[in-house]
Amino acid sequence: MGRLIITFLAAIILLPGCKEDKSTFELVFKATYDGEPLVMFDDLDYKDDYKIRITQSDFYITDVKLINGDSELPLSEVEFVDFSSFNINAEKALEGFTVSYDELDPADYNQLQFSIGVQPEENVMKPADFSSNNPLSKAGYYWDAWDSYIFAKLQGTFEETPGNFDASWFFHTGKDELLRTFTIDTNISLGADETSSVTISMDHKSLLENQDGSLFDIQSNPTNHDPSDIGPIQMIADNYLNAMTFQ
Repeated sequence: MGRLIITFLAAIILLPGCKEDKSTFELVFKATYDGEPLVMFDDLDYKDDYKIRITQSDFYITDVKLINGDSELPLSEVEFVDFSSFNINAEKALEGFTVSYDELDPADYNQLQFSIGVQPEENVMKPADFSSNNPLSKAGYYWDAWDSYIFAKLQGTFEETPGNFDASWFFHTGKDELLRTFTIDTNISLGADETSSVTISMDHKSLLENQDGSLFDIQSNPTNHDPSDIGPIQMIADNYLNAMTFQ
């Protein structure tokens, strides 16, 4: 009996040690507009003569990994960042949309890498090819005219007349040539029984800037649903890097 009690106590002592061997890492995405937290459907100053509202902003991130030299830690093949349903008030906008990875081995890394968009090997597939719990099963994020997933949706309304947000605008990115991969230099220490995080703030006003820093003319070009014209959405895809800040 005494030997059983000793064995049981030893097991209790060892169990916490097993838990402490693992780490958690979080990616926190925050949507902003001109440096302020972005709340869906809020009135936003745009050009001098009209305002806009952003009613939807979401996108796929894929091939998420941490890197240190030749060492890589794959975290996820695909995630769906959904500001549209999350940023419903200022409190949520300040909190940020969090993607969490747990049960990681403690280690140090100096780079974070991910893509905005769907990787080519998955982009030849369709939503029906994936199980319902996979983000790539979303039927509303595939466009047959492109033979491609929609990588990101950014859309809203704008004033045609002062105070009346009665006109819609939308820009949806997609196709392999608009996949963008980002490698960010940042020290990440995964400590035992600790949670580490990187916060990514995405300024949506910066997403809508032309190369010269002026704002894209939404009133004259409110949509991009011509499969052969990817000019506006290429601008947005190229703007992601400058629109993001990392902490």
